[in-house]
Amino acid sequence: MSSLPTEQAKDIFRAGYFRAWNTERPHPLARVYRKEVATAVEWIRPSSKRVLDLGCGPGRFAISYAQAGASLVTAVDISPQVLAAARQAAQRAGVQGRIALQMGDAENLGLRSSAFDAVSCMQTFVHFPHPNAAAKEMLRACRPGGLFVATATNTDHAWVWRYPSIATVESLLNRFPADLRDAVYELASIGPGSRVFHTDRGLSAPHSSYTRVSFQRLFADAGFTVDEAVDLGRPPVFFLVAGHKPKQ
Repeated sequence: MSSLPTEQAKDIFRAGYFRAWNTERPHPLARVYRKEVATAVEWIRPSSKRVLDLGCGPGRFAISYAQAGASLVTAVDISPQVLAAARQAAQRAGVQGRIALQMGDAENLGLRSSAFDAVSCMQTFVHFPHPNAAAKEMLRACRPGGLFVATATNTDHAWVWRYPSIATVESLLNRFPADLRDAVYELASIGPGSRVFHTDRGLSAPHSSYTRVSFQRLFADAGFTVDEAVDLGRPPVFFLVAGHKPKQ
């Protein structure tokens, strides 16, 4: 997890770190991203359901759920800039009438308990300072018998060599002496570099990662029943876990 204080880490996201996140551009991970969306839609079967999408970013999953027939997708993000990007994307996709965008903190939601048939949190748990709190909020918001799906990055970064990305750059830098690595991070975090990378410190936003077992345990400890765990990518880039909230 990032060494930044909790509120300082959250401020990076409030400022709109993910406002320009585009998984549809040519990218080594493009196929993995598409599989992630397809698997999430397949699992929660959004048709006619009330779906909650936490940490929605520019709306990739929320839009997919609406296109798959969700009656209403409540898409929550901590950044007004990111929500503005999601609103524009929903309008372009023609599903703005079935997506309700709401600013909020996933670790402390102001939403009714048991209000949703399915809850989703994709590629966002790696950024939560208190992931246990977010998992419990997902459980609270989900109706008994409702479904959940979530993804997180694999803590084993063997995948970075097959799917070159900013993560590959970070992995290389981590092999540098600490003083040299910190100097590169500092250059990337000030002036023009900070505008390119949208950073406060380092090349990417504060994040942690998970093993498949630890990610499943996060939701089991919150009270969900985990029914499925899927590797996305070879070697795994993300772990997807899915399941349901017990009825009793």
